[in-house]
Amino acid sequence: MERTLQNLYRILVVDHEPENVRRLTDWLREDSFVVSTACDGPQALEMARRETPDLILLDRALPSLSGEAVARELKKDCHLGMIPIIMLTNGGGLPGAAEMLEHGADDLISDPTNIHEVRSRIRTMLKKRDVYLQLEQANQELKEANSRLQQLLVHDEKTALRNYRAFNQRLQEEFRRARRYREYLSLMMLDLDHYKIVNDRHGHMSGDEVLREFGRILTRNTRETDLVARYGGDEFVILLPATAGPPAFKLAERIRLAMESHLFRLSDEDVRVTSSQGIATYPMNSGIVGHEDLVREADRALYQAKEAGRNRSVLDPHSIRTRD
Repeated sequence: MERTLQNLYRILVVDHEPENVRRLTDWLREDSFVVSTACDGPQALEMARRETPDLILLDRALPSLSGEAVARELKKDCHLGMIPIIMLTNGGGLPGAAEMLEHGADDLISDPTNIHEVRSRIRTMLKKRDVYLQLEQANQELKEANSRLQQLLVHDEKTALRNYRAFNQRLQEEFRRARRYREYLSLMMLDLDHYKIVNDRHGHMSGDEVLREFGRILTRNTRETDLVARYGGDEFVILLPATAGPPAFKLAERIRLAMESHLFRLSDEDVRVTSSQGIATYPMNSGIVGHEDLVREADRALYQAKEAGRNRSVLDPHSIRTRD
């Protein structure tokens, strides 16, 4: 429960009897607590919302608004609901203890004049609060770490695009959808031309920047419904749901021209890097009966683009036509 002087516990004392407030305030300040006071329910709610104390000592028999009513209001507040409340009954035992606990009190003190009981219960409650807050923080950190892990599982670390795993999962989903609803599904495979020369001449850091910039060019030229992913090495893929062969080819040419005109600043030198694209479309190619076949045909078209001299796009011949 130890805190530095710069980060002392703040306690709100709520009691309609000035003598009770004075006595509790003196004790708490002797123990280095920062104390605020309120004399009735409305003022207590106002002070709690303004100061967000670490603990509230709350007189049950408040005028105008009872201690139970104040506790209920505090517990309903998403920002104040976790503040521990110790209800003070100011003598007479603990009649209605179950009711007080049910209405929001976390603990009860029947004799607020007993300094040892007051100190003991406050310290115990603050320790419980700190443990709870530590567990909440650990839980939040665990959630954030899990979120980062999930991001790493589906994103390529170098380009921040989706990775092969994410692409393959989405490909299977989109292929099932296209087959069920008889929709077009095009796949574009892209490869940077002479990428090894870029790495050898300008270094791997420059090569990595080319990959990242290529990914940005792909993202700028595609729709939100499309999936852009790094397939591996200098190969990328674009999955195009509800897209026939001709519009997919048009997109490939737009990307090719964007790359052709783009200047990469590598090692204080302006460098042009081109790309080759291969496209295949389901269901126009009758040889495509599964998602692996779509990858095979797009890869075959990419190979033809490379063999034809690079810096060009090739659409699988069976994917050129569209349905009547």
